[in-house]
Amino acid sequence: MTYSKFIEADEGSIGITAGLTLPLLLLLVFGALDYTQVTNAKQELESAAAAAALAAVNEAHIAYSGREDVDLEKLIQETASDVLSSRTGHINGISLGDVKVSPDVSGNLMTVDISYSATVESMLSSMVGVDSFPISGQQKAKASAKSYININLLFDVSGSMGIGATLAEQKKVFDATGCAFACHTGKERGKSSYDKARAAGANMRIDVAREAAMSAVKIMEQKSEFEGQVSFSLHKFSNTRTEIMPSSDPKSTDFQHVKSLLSSEVQMDITGTGTNVELAIEDLSKTLKSGSGITADDRVEYIVVLTDGIENTQSWDYGKGWKPHAEAMVNSPSKKHANHEINYAPGTAPCKTLRDNGAHIYFINTEYIVPSYGNLSAHNVKRFGFIEDTLHDLVPIRMKECSGSYDNVIEANSPKEIEDAFEKLFAEFSTPLRLY
Repeated sequence: MTYSKFIEADEGSIGITAGLTLPLLLLLVFGALDYTQVTNAKQELESAAAAAALAAVNEAHIAYSGREDVDLEKLIQETASDVLSSRTGHINGISLGDVKVSPDVSGNLMTVDISYSATVESMLSSMVGVDSFPISGQQKAKASAKSYININLLFDVSGSMGIGATLAEQKKVFDATGCAFACHTGKERGKSSYDKARAAGANMRIDVAREAAMSAVKIMEQKSEFEGQVSFSLHKFSNTRTEIMPSSDPKSTDFQHVKSLLSSEVQMDITGTGTNVELAIEDLSKTLKSGSGITADDRVEYIVVLTDGIENTQSWDYGKGWKPHAEAMVNSPSKKHANHEINYAPGTAPCKTLRDNGAHIYFINTEYIVPSYGNLSAHNVKRFGFIEDTLHDLVPIRMKECSGSYDNVIEANSPKEIEDAFEKLFAEFSTPLRLY
């Protein structure tokens, strides 16, 4: 056969090519059809699990509000299992495997976590040896009974909270004061470099936090379901905690009064200026006990701590300079940078007391920022290096251990993130039934 005739005799080569590619094409078609089947099945399972979670906490919510004498966790467990079984029984081709229902009841707050696994029968892929596909998922839901609540706001007003809220704001602070932050000390309010920075129009992190909290209070006012439902206690801390307003104050349910106090009192400290988150929480734990929420005198207690979480033992005494703070609660890992200064992450022991007393603890973690302006001394370079290398990752872990869940720790650095964090938490406190 000549070369030209070989080229013309292509019928056999087409048959060979088709024979080789047809199985592959069928596998792709079968796979696409089964993928659609698995995707639809997973969506149906997710919907069933969501319905089971919501039904379970809703049943517990009804029983709690009606003061029924039932085991609420058992009720959640049984309801979730029954609804999930009922909702998945009609889904063709699905075999439900392991199902784990984890209920929790803390005061007026009911939660459930449902995790599941299942297999979806193959429609067509079984022809090439694939009989089924594994899938798994998880759903969580919360319900909080309509209750009287008290929100305890704790603001870190130490020197690091005086950093500019954005890079541009850091430049304004530097131009006005000659440093980036933690130099905002002074003899009296109105004459400190913090006040100079504010007068120059600089917007610092503590200012963002204050305004965000005020906006969230307004949202809570709109969501309040009945007169006096929500009360507040306000606190600020650097080396020690200062109570701005206790929940026992007759005006603690007056939203306008709360916003006015936030505006006037949540300012950066110009004396002290060290940070002791643990001491502030311990101080609060001595008197705070969460109630049932059924009456105004027995409120459910929520605690929101806004801080960068970097503990610092130093204290500024105008006229006497820097010195160690006697009530510092140093733990490991820590590093000493001067006679008056040791940095470390907060301990968690006081949190257990609060949680054992039924309180719900949340953190807005405004990660410690190394300033972008100003000439850093060798001392500060070492200090910032230790904070970045060792404490940055440790702080949210300690916050999680304190609050009991990473769900209760919100990372918020930019002004928008801080505002969103307050709104998210206040919405959660005021929303009776939700997936999360």
